[in-house]
Amino acid sequence: MALQQLKVLYLESCPVMEEVIAATEDGLKEVIDVIEFPKLEWLILKDLPNLNSFCNANYNFNLPSLNRVVLKRCPDMHNFTLGQVRMSQIFVSTRGNEGLWTEDLNKYLEERLLKGEECATVDESDFDIEEEDFSNLYRLRWVK
Repeated sequence: MALQQLKVLYLESCPVMEEVIAATEDGLKEVIDVIEFPKLEWLILKDLPNLNSFCNANYNFNLPSLNRVVLKRCPDMHNFTLGQVRMSQIFVSTRGNEGLWTEDLNKYLEERLLKGEECATVDESDFDIEEEDFSNLYRLRWVK
């Protein structure tokens, strides 16, 4: 996979985006091989009003390095994926310094939905990402 070195995935202000990773024609019928992001540390999803899932298919994810997730103004996000998510415990900030640890993003999103809560957020000052961080990006291709 071409994204083996990805450390930060930051998606913002995509009003029509419903999912980040789309299923193949037969993707909903059975679990495929694991989709792995071995070095992904930060997942930041902001201002995505129609995002309902990171992956709305029965794919399993392995995210061994993920340690922080930011979900800000993603009111329709109900699950991470229909498959399993293998990851370490991560911190999900709620308000200010408050937050909780979770090992299961699907369960966290389900519980948030049942309580009628908005997506958890962290203050942007908690992470330091500058445009220069992407200066070595060779090519980024948008696949519709």
